[in-house]
This record gives sequence, C-alpha cells and structure tokens, in this order.
Amino acid sequence: MLIFGSPRINAGSRSRCSFSICFSFFFILLFCYPTSFLYAVDKVLVKNIFVEGNRKTKESIITRELDFRVGDSVSVHAVMQQLEENRLLLMNTGLFTLVKMNIKDWDDSKKAITVHIQVAENWYIYPFPIFELADRNFNVWWVEQERDFRRLNLGVRLYYVNLTGRKDLLKTIIQVGYAQKLEVRYTLPFFNQAQTLGFTTNIMLNRSKEITYKTEGNKQIFFRDDERFLLKRFRAGMGLSYRPKQRGIFRVGLNFYSNKVPADFIQEYNPNFFLDGKSLQQYISIAANYSYDFRNIKAYPTKGFFAKAGVQKDGIGIFSDRNSLKANIYLAKYFSLSKRLSLEFKFKAGTELIRKQQDYYNYRALGYGDDYVRAYEYYVIDGQDYVYTKSSMRFEFFSKSFDWGKAMPIKAFKKMPYKFYLTLNTDVAYVNDNYYTAGNELNNRPLYGGGLGIDLVIYYDKIIQFEYSMNHLQEKALFLHYNISF
Repeated sequence: MLIFGSPRINAGSRSRCSFSICFSFFFILLFCYPTSFLYAVDKVLVKNIFVEGNRKTKESIITRELDFRVGDSVSVHAVMQQLEENRLLLMNTGLFTLVKMNIKDWDDSKKAITVHIQVAENWYIYPFPIFELADRNFNVWWVEQERDFRRLNLGVRLYYVNLTGRKDLLKTIIQVGYAQKLEVRYTLPFFNQAQTLGFTTNIMLNRSKEITYKTEGNKQIFFRDDERFLLKRFRAGMGLSYRPKQRGIFRVGLNFYSNKVPADFIQEYNPNFFLDGKSLQQYISIAANYSYDFRNIKAYPTKGFFAKAGVQKDGIGIFSDRNSLKANIYLAKYFSLSKRLSLEFKFKAGTELIRKQQDYYNYRALGYGDDYVRAYEYYVIDGQDYVYTKSSMRFEFFSKSFDWGKAMPIKAFKKMPYKFYLTLNTDVAYVNDNYYTAGNELNNRPLYGGGLGIDLVIYYDKIIQFEYSMNHLQEKALFLHYNISF
C-alpha cells in the first residue's frame, strides 16, 4: 500500500540536509557572483577626501583626476595600490612637484575611511627667453649648418599654467631671429559642470627669410634671401575635447591655414611647392583623435601603455587649395621587469588616403619632431605612408635629489630629483613614396638603426638623451635629444 505524505527525518538527517542546502546556496552565489560575493566584506567606504597645500588649484580639479569619489567603496586589499596609482595621476597633471596620499581616519565600526591628499604646487608662470635652434635637431645645426648662429630663434615665451586654478593654460610666444613668430594659445580642460568638456583656441603669425624648397639625397635643401621674407604663415582655429573619465580623451579641432611665398620663387625653384605653380595656399582643416593613457609617468614611463588614433582632412568648404586625408595610429607599451629595469616598445603608422600627388610643403613622413629613426637624424624621409617601431631596454643606475638651497628662489624647484638610465635601443622603419623618390635612396626601403644611450631625467618631466647609434649605412655618431620645455 502506498502512503502519500512527508517522510520522517531524524535530527541528524535534518542537520545534514540543512548543511547541504546552505552549501549549495553558497556555491550558487560564488558561481553567479564570484567577485561581488567574495569581496563584499572586504570593501570600505570613502566617507571624505581631504586636500591641503593647494593655494591656487581648485579642489574640484584635484578630485576630478581621481578614479574614486566620496561615497565610493574601495577594496581593502588594493587600497594602497589604488592610492599610489591616483598619486601618479595627480603628478601627471604637471600642476604639482609633490603629491602624498594616505588614509587619515579608518573607522572599523562603519568600515569607512578618509583619504588625505597633500600637494606642493608647481611654479605656474614661466617667462623665459627663447634661445632655440631653427633646425630639426641639434646634430643638424651642429654639423651640417656648421653652428650658424643666424639659425637661432630669439624672443620671449610666456607659459601661464593654471591661469584660473582650473588647469588652464595661456601660451604666448614673441619670437625674432631665424623665424619671426607671434602666437597665442589658450586651453581650458573643463568648462561644464560635469567636468567632461573642454576647449582650446589659437592664433599664429610666422614669417621667415629662409625656406626649404626640395629634398635631395634625403637632405633638406634651403634657400635664403636676406632682403625679403620668403615664407609667410597664418593659422587660426579652435578645438573641443571630451574626457568622461581619467584615462581617455577625444579631441576635435578646426583650423584655417594661409601660407604664402613669392611667385618668382615658385617658378624658379619648385612649381610643386604648393602644386600647380601656386604661390598662395589657403585651406580649412578638421582633425579628430582619441587617446587612452595608462602610463605611470607620462614624461618617462616605466609601466603601462598609451594608444592614440586620429584622422585629419585638409581642404573643406570654400578654402580648399589642399586636398588631403590622413590617418595615423600610435601605440606604446612599457614593462617594468624590476625596480630598475624596464622595457619600452613603440609603434606608429600613418597613411595618406587620397593617393594623388600632394604639395611638397606638406609632404612629410620621418625625420620631423618625434617621428625619427635613431641614427638617421641627419636625414628626412618624405612619403605618403610610413611605419616604424622603436624599442628600448632601460636600466636606472643612478638616482638622487639635489637641493639648490638659496641659489633657487623658486620654492617648487629647490629640490631637484634626477635619474640616469642606461639604454639599449633598436629602431625599424619604412616609408612608401610614389612621387618624390628621385635622388632620395632612403625612400621605399627598410631602415634600421640603434645603439646605446644615457637618459637623464630631471624633475620627473625634463629629459636629455645622449645616444650613440648606427644605421644600415654603417654611419655612426653621437646624437643629442632633449625635451626640457615647461
């Protein structure tokens, strides 16, 4: 006979059954919500953020750079690491010479903390004389231009960083010498309440009595006329930026360009300087790019990565003397192998999407600014497309801090930290050129360069590099690179 009903369970069975149910429930939670379940009891609440030392910088600008806010919960196990990462975020703003972060109050009963931030503000006004080279790098001026002091730019450059305490920058340049220049640029990183939108505006006038009119043997050929200005340039524009979080930023800019050279110069030296024998080139350019920065120290990273991609269209609307569409991508990865040893890998590529011939004046690839290959500093390689990789193994062999004392009137610079690195460098590159290859043997062939170097890092963001490098032509030389701007 079958009897329907509940079975009889003794106390021991009931205990084992309850244990099984609890264990099963725990397993389900662990499987479905592994992270939140395990660490729910290991979180603390940020109940307050206390900032001191900021005499000019708005507190909202400082807290905007942090990846946590009042009311957020942070992991107990990773809180110190998170504080160090946020300290570097504040240092990378360039607004401070010193940032310290620690926990001031830890309330165990409420599982809450107060974060204490102490900053030492940087010097914000930099009026200093301009005494710089007009050439692409120091070696070109020293060797090929035979240390010609006529090729120096003189003047005054004024950087007013943090003008209103909102991380904004006013840049003014008044320059005479090799090239006469007047430039004003203003950048405000945030203008909305959410601190996500920023803008920039600029205007520039430039004129020079010397001009590069062609490339021969992968060397720039110059022409100078002391009686008149050969190249007159004007630029004006504005841009917007969108930065929803700390690491990524999207920028778009609109600029008007006007470049002019004498008509007789065009006819005699290079009819394709602006294409079709034109002596005046005017166009509107629109550019957009996105960058994501996860480096520990922007100026000289030892850990993290950086990525940037952009596109630029020259020639839209009524001003369209130029018709170009360029795209580029830049990637950099940094590995910290130990406290003193690190690896750096860089990759960059650019292409001209409109495959028609471009004017010589804007036809650029490698050898300009930061886009150079080691041991090819004396050369320029022009082309439509380019790609290069750079790698360095860097070993920090000396680190110290120097106190200038009374000799330095600016408090922010009294203590000067500096580090020396020994580097092993290797570069590989290729430039594709379809129009200006005649007499330029470095175009359309692989390029190899590298060697040993010593890097000097001062104040965390000023770099001087001494490199002994060799290229595929077996040319060897000592090269100097520097980035000591304020």
